[in-house]
Amino acid sequence: MIIEIKRSGPLLGRVRLPGDKSISHRALLFASFARGNSVIENILDANTTRHMVDVLVNLGVPIKIFTNSEGSPTAKITGCPLLEYNRPKITVDCKRSATTMRFFMGALAAVPSDVYLIGDNVLNQRPMERVALPLRLMGATVETTNGHAPVYMRGGQLNGIDYRMPVSSGQLQTALLLAALNASSNSTISYEGTIRDHSVRLLRAQGANIESIPGQIFVRPSTLNPLNVSIPGDMSSASFLIAAAILVPESDITIERVNLNPGRIGLLNAVSEMGASISIEDQYNIAGEPCGDIRVRHSKLRGIELSSDQVLTMIDEIPIFAVLSLAAHGTTTVRDAAELRVKDTDRIDSIITSLSPFSAKITPRNDGFSVVGPQKLAGCVVKSEKDHRIEMSMIVAALVANGSTQILDAGEYKESFPSFLEILNQHGATLQCRV
Repeated sequence: MIIEIKRSGPLLGRVRLPGDKSISHRALLFASFARGNSVIENILDANTTRHMVDVLVNLGVPIKIFTNSEGSPTAKITGCPLLEYNRPKITVDCKRSATTMRFFMGALAAVPSDVYLIGDNVLNQRPMERVALPLRLMGATVETTNGHAPVYMRGGQLNGIDYRMPVSSGQLQTALLLAALNASSNSTISYEGTIRDHSVRLLRAQGANIESIPGQIFVRPSTLNPLNVSIPGDMSSASFLIAAAILVPESDITIERVNLNPGRIGLLNAVSEMGASISIEDQYNIAGEPCGDIRVRHSKLRGIELSSDQVLTMIDEIPIFAVLSLAAHGTTTVRDAAELRVKDTDRIDSIITSLSPFSAKITPRNDGFSVVGPQKLAGCVVKSEKDHRIEMSMIVAALVANGSTQILDAGEYKESFPSFLEILNQHGATLQCRV
């Protein structure tokens, strides 16, 4: 696919986003391991969540995906507690999804079966030892391939664990929570900084015996009740529309029902510090998550230095933050973002490679990068980096570049935000796709 993009006129209007990817992943998985029927509305219908559905169906979980009366993708799931699984061998093909693999490592750690977790060549480069180590301490047999996928496991009776996570990772936390719920004794999971707590919120809603204070989570073995939720809009997806509205002159966009979990709003805090005109117009709760309508208007930005705590709450938004940094007056520096080098791609290298054809000048660091702005971008012909967040960042950059831009070998945006181009076109941009 080739995406052709022209410099954009004002982006205007109200936008409703697909469901949050992180919460959709968790809701599908947790509902599948609860006894009874669950209904999950406004679920993200994208490649990454379809992979999760395929894995669960292959495990024998009855799942029906349909469009409800409001036009929202909805999943109806008939679940079964994990410890009732009784198979000699389980193979889980996670495709490219590290989230799926890490979650299932924790979920299946108590199942007395030979478990093989496999994926594509991209997934095989992602680190898995950070999940394997604590599961071994709980009593599971876990073998990685030089610290990466493929992964072999033999589950069984697990002991509780008192474990301090070496990295502040929502995926690691979720894997440990799922294992701890099926252990024979209580567990304590400790961490530093701010971390996404979607799993804690959803599992509590399902009756899990989980308590938390800042930096610690206490888990007692529990079974799960069915889940009936409507998924809020995805902040990571919203970030690309927020950036586009800030950058394109005379823009004024309101994005409705966006998840405002404290572990997800790093970009909002960062662009506010940079001087962006951004506000939360309404706030409410959806599925136990704080949500709101975000109004964002074209703004002039100033450069900032991101702290390590800010980076943790916006690690997925760093690529689009790089595009915003190019428009900021002064120097913008990102540090403590080494985790970007082990995402779908080495995102630090990919940020520089993908934006350089636009005449962007970005100085790399081992753990981030720095930018001196403002910089004028030029339309160009550039190849997709085979990374959905990098590709969407390139699309936003093209909206403010002089002339027109072609992105070759494109289509990665469908991984997490399949309606991205349609939404941009509906609200003032000019984008065309051709094979």
